[in-house]
Amino acid sequence: MQVRAPISSYTPTPAPEGLQAELSVIVSEHIDATVNFLCKLSRYSHAIYYYQYKDMVVANSTTESIPKETVQEICQQVAHCAKGEQLDSESSNFETIQGVFEDSHDFAPESIYVVGNATASTESTLTIILCADKTQLIPVDMQTCLDEYILQRYSSLQIIIDSKTAYRHLADLEEINASRIKYFSIIAHDLRAPFHGILGCADILVHERDTLDDEASLRLVEYINDTAQSTYSLLESLLNWAMAEGGRFHFKPVHFNVNDVVQSVFDLLSASAYKKNIKLKCDVASHLYAYADLRMMTSVVQNITSNALKFTAAHEGKSIMVCAKIVQNQIEISIQDQGVGMTAVQCERLFDQDTIPSTQGTSGERGTGLGLVLCKRFVENNGGTIAVESIENQGTRFIIRIPVGDVDLV
Repeated sequence: MQVRAPISSYTPTPAPEGLQAELSVIVSEHIDATVNFLCKLSRYSHAIYYYQYKDMVVANSTTESIPKETVQEICQQVAHCAKGEQLDSESSNFETIQGVFEDSHDFAPESIYVVGNATASTESTLTIILCADKTQLIPVDMQTCLDEYILQRYSSLQIIIDSKTAYRHLADLEEINASRIKYFSIIAHDLRAPFHGILGCADILVHERDTLDDEASLRLVEYINDTAQSTYSLLESLLNWAMAEGGRFHFKPVHFNVNDVVQSVFDLLSASAYKKNIKLKCDVASHLYAYADLRMMTSVVQNITSNALKFTAAHEGKSIMVCAKIVQNQIEISIQDQGVGMTAVQCERLFDQDTIPSTQGTSGERGTGLGLVLCKRFVENNGGTIAVESIENQGTRFIIRIPVGDVDLV
């Protein structure tokens, strides 16, 4: 018996990503083991095979010197007329296979046997061609044994494929469910800050009305009205986004004005800033444009600015500054506060999922703890970066970089 060369795997088209590529590897390993055993059982020294399942095609050979496209072509040709039988020297298929081995492997088969899966399925097919360098007949009882074995192996392969596919679908559903949970978390996170402002102003109107003059009362009512309008707009936008994307994070980049985003965030957080007597300052040119997903980046700026308010103590003269400029063909947005700051260890773990839940703010504000994790994900989805600089008891600065936009494409 001739020593067999290792079977070399081949996929004629570029391996698709995800499940298809994973299944191709599983199929190759499964059929390689089947072919190895068939060769030992039949005492045929070489083999080639072709497997097709829906859009997946795998063609393998016991020798790397045979062109893989040739393996596929021969198996497809033989499968139509010679499954489960021994080819004789007068067959055109016999001469074709013999010529291929002679040209590529200095080996002339004298016996060729074709094994095929005995299935009525139209979705898949498996053809194995066994070759020996001497005349060698396979007894009828051995042929029956080979056919039964290949049928069992084929059936087990289908079970593996179906179970792997079902497992992947389950994993996808779990990922979708986890994404939806995160959507609810970010919605809650984005809504908490403006509602704190609304509730705070409403509480003043209810319990301290006698201490306010008409002008102060009107100012509080205007804050409540403006914040409620902005918050409703944010809620509607987030819900539409979540429904449209089916529970997954997809980014749809557009060219947008950075100053408009900052001002819309300030409108949402102005009530919270007023309550803590903190000024929101903006240093962004009106002609500065970025190219990213508008909703994602609005959420990022809002989350970080909201956190800046959260961790800055109420004090007259304190401020939060949002700046933006072009740096190395990117838009750099920096958000600087005068808050409690962080240690080097806190900065290092700030974007780590393991750091949640978040800590309370200077006035007892609470968060989901997912805000910065999602901010990092959103920025990276848009081809950007996010970093943090902080000194304990002196403040924190977040630096976001995203692709620069073009006003002419708005």
